[in-house]
Amino acid sequence: MRAAAIGAFACVAACGTAVPGPSSSGGDDTPAADAPIAPPSDAAPDAVVFDEAATFEPTGALCDIPADYVASGGDPYRPPCQIAVGNYRDPVPPKSSLRVVAWNVEFGNDAATVIAALSNRPELANADLLLLSEVPRQSLTSNPDNIDLAHDLAVALHRSYAFAVEWDRREVAGELGEHGVAVLSRYPIAHPRMLRHAQLNDWYSEDHLYGGRVSLGVDILVGSTVLSAYVSHFDTRGTGDAGRAQQAAELRADATAQGRPAIVIDGGDFNTWTCNPLVSDCTVAPDAEATVENFLSDGWHNGDGSWNGVTQIGKGFFPQRLDWIFYRGPGGTPGQADANAQGSDHLPVYADIQI
Repeated sequence: MRAAAIGAFACVAACGTAVPGPSSSGGDDTPAADAPIAPPSDAAPDAVVFDEAATFEPTGALCDIPADYVASGGDPYRPPCQIAVGNYRDPVPPKSSLRVVAWNVEFGNDAATVIAALSNRPELANADLLLLSEVPRQSLTSNPDNIDLAHDLAVALHRSYAFAVEWDRREVAGELGEHGVAVLSRYPIAHPRMLRHAQLNDWYSEDHLYGGRVSLGVDILVGSTVLSAYVSHFDTRGTGDAGRAQQAAELRADATAQGRPAIVIDGGDFNTWTCNPLVSDCTVAPDAEATVENFLSDGWHNGDGSWNGVTQIGKGFFPQRLDWIFYRGPGGTPGQADANAQGSDHLPVYADIQI
C-alpha cells in the first residue's frame, strides 16, 4: 500500500535572487503564481518559506475527461489534468553539485531494465535529479503493463517525484492509460507545475490522444538553496525546428519568471532530429537546431558541454542527438550519454551541476 498523504513540510531557506524575466502567462513582471513565498518583513532578506508538496497519488486517471468532453466543447489538447506527487526519499545531507540525468524511457517497454540501470549503472545510480520522458502510468504499452513507473522508480530509488500527463490514451485500444513526464529528486520538492506547450498538430484527430507536449517543473530544496528543475518533451511535428524552438521559449519564460529561483535546470527529450551529429556539430551554431542555439544565446549552459554524440539511433532516420540538459547557474562539469545503459531506444545523458 502506498504511503498516506504527507502534510506540507515548511522550512526557511536562502534562495538566490530570481532571474528577471516574463511570466508564463503574458510576458509582464507579475510574479509566477507558484513562485517561492515572500518572507515576512522581519525575516532575513533572502529567506523563503519552502512548503514541500503533499502526496497526491490517486488510483484512477489524472485527467477528468467525461465521455462527452469533446462533443460538449472541451479542448482535447488541453484537458483538465492533475499532477501526481509522492515522497519516498530518505533524509540526505546537502551537496554543492548535483548529478542530473535526463532519459526518455520509451513508454516503459522494458521497465525492469530501466529500473536496474538507474539503480546500478555508475553514471546513473547516484543521480540527485532524474528528468524522465515517455513515462507510462496504467498503460498497456509498458512491460509489464499497467505499471506506474514514476511511482515505482521513486519507491525503488528512495526519491520524491512529480508526474504530469502528456497524453491520455483512453481511446486507443491496446494502449489506454497515460504517458507523461516525471521529475524524481533526492531532496524535497514543491510547487509542481505543468506547461502545456503551443499546439503544433491535432493529436486528437490524428492519433485519438488527449493532451500534447508538456514541460513539468518543480522547486527543490537542497540545504539552504532553492532551485527549479524542469523536464521537457518538445515536438517532432510542425515545420522544421521552429515549433520546438517556440515550445522551448515558453519553457524559458516560465523558468525565468519573476520570483523563480536563480538556479534552474531543464532536461529531457527535445526531439532535435534535424541535425546529424555524425556529420555536424549539433551543439553550436550554425548547424545546431534553433532550440539549442536559443538556450545558449539566452544565457543557459549546455550540461554536456561540447559533447556531440548520439542519444537515439533513429527509427528510419539517421542517428540523432535528441536528449539534452541545460541550466542557469554558477557552473558544472560536463557529462555525456551513458552509452551502455539498456532499457530504451534513447540513451540517458548526465551532467554535474553546481548549486
